[in-house]
Amino acid sequence: MRPALRALWLGAALSSAACEETLEACAPCGLPSEGAVNVSGDARLDGVLEAIGRTSQWGQRAMADYDRRVDALAHAAGYAHEEGPEGRLKATAADVGQIAALVRAALFEQAGVTTSIEVESPRCAVDMKLALARQISCEEASDCYVDSSCDTALAACTGLCVGRCATSSGTDGEDLCGGSCYVDVDAGTAPEECLSLCIGTCAAGTAGSCPGRCRGTCSGPCSSYTADGVCDGACGGVCSGSCASVTPIACDGLCYGSCLVDPDPVNGCAGTCRGDCAEGACDGDCRGHLRPEGCDLPSRCDGVMACQETVKDLAWAYLTCDPAAVRVHVDLDAAFTGDTPALLGLAALLERTLAGLLGDYGRMSLLVDGVDPLGEIGPADLVEPADAAARPYAITDHAQLVAAGVPDDRASLPLFAMRARASRLAAEATSGDYKISAGSMSCVQPAFEEALALTDALIPIAVRDTSGSDPGAWPAPVIDRTRGLFRVLDGATALLGLNAESGK
Repeated sequence: MRPALRALWLGAALSSAACEETLEACAPCGLPSEGAVNVSGDARLDGVLEAIGRTSQWGQRAMADYDRRVDALAHAAGYAHEEGPEGRLKATAADVGQIAALVRAALFEQAGVTTSIEVESPRCAVDMKLALARQISCEEASDCYVDSSCDTALAACTGLCVGRCATSSGTDGEDLCGGSCYVDVDAGTAPEECLSLCIGTCAAGTAGSCPGRCRGTCSGPCSSYTADGVCDGACGGVCSGSCASVTPIACDGLCYGSCLVDPDPVNGCAGTCRGDCAEGACDGDCRGHLRPEGCDLPSRCDGVMACQETVKDLAWAYLTCDPAAVRVHVDLDAAFTGDTPALLGLAALLERTLAGLLGDYGRMSLLVDGVDPLGEIGPADLVEPADAAARPYAITDHAQLVAAGVPDDRASLPLFAMRARASRLAAEATSGDYKISAGSMSCVQPAFEEALALTDALIPIAVRDTSGSDPGAWPAPVIDRTRGLFRVLDGATALLGLNAESGK
């Protein structure tokens, strides 16, 4: 048993007498892996267990899907390998490297074969309305007075908010935008106040770089061409024509979509706001870190800070990502003498494989590596600054980090922070600060034991010697990238690297 949980276990043992008289309140004990959402009866504890259980269910499914997809690609590419315990290849980095090499040789290096790949990465966002609702219910359950007049202060987005930034300083009920304001424009027209950025399609007045899809002439390699030789994909040079992108692009021509404008100084932004909402709540998608703020000061209600920290975990657990899209184009000419159906079948399978992997890739990258595939948000938007007052979410003491099994350079990344918080709460649960009935006490210890085991399966830490009496002298935790989500993340990255072959 983990030393940090011994006190919790002892508290559970003392409540066993109460359980004998009220078995219906004690058994069966819910576990995070079973989707239990009311183990202790305290929303601050149960929310963390729910977040870990939900994240684990997603992670286990993502790992199983990865093995299934890579195994099918290995067979199609002719990679000789031994089957795993479930009849599938459990691919290592070396396996994926060899599979990618076989696919590359078949689709990019054979005479008479021209292949290009287009990739649209997923966009992931926190559900702000759900986070707000969960925080209010947590504070109410913790006997905190919730004043409806400060609801908008509960859900600040410190990353990129796409929607409206609600503040109380607008007039006539209008919201002011704390970032850049984009308004929809009619096709082929642009209002006089339209500035130089466009989301959608820009009919460029001047040739330039195109970070999205170029339709026209490309001075460098293009990932895809039309039948008459016009570029219709990612351009590796200067694009002359139109450029389409889901993120803002420079545009000095006509914008088909939405364009950047200056917000009205009185009525604010009448369109979509893209910014950090530093002065208000985000009413839309938050692509970055949620920063809940309580309706009461911590001095008036101790449950506010704990609810804020719990809602952070729940926000990441309920993260949603837009579907990704992958298109693999293969052109064969007279020089090709191979098996056409087999080659086209491999290309179609690669397209399905990459699209399936991307479905989890964005969420995985954000949770454990702090990387946004689209590049819309940076690590600073995901990681909160170290703050000793933000207990116990941001653990800043090195010895505590080591004891929690969290590498100190990743302590504030979402999934690592969730694990550190669960470790701390497991030891705090019997402190008297939480509302746990005697009948539920025996359920809390096994639930937290399993929660920590579930996170360890997703973000495994290499075994290290912790036998010394001084935790500060223990070796620093090291991530084991051969297991858990890291094996999937690195393997998917290697396969998605085939996109770099496009246009060569």
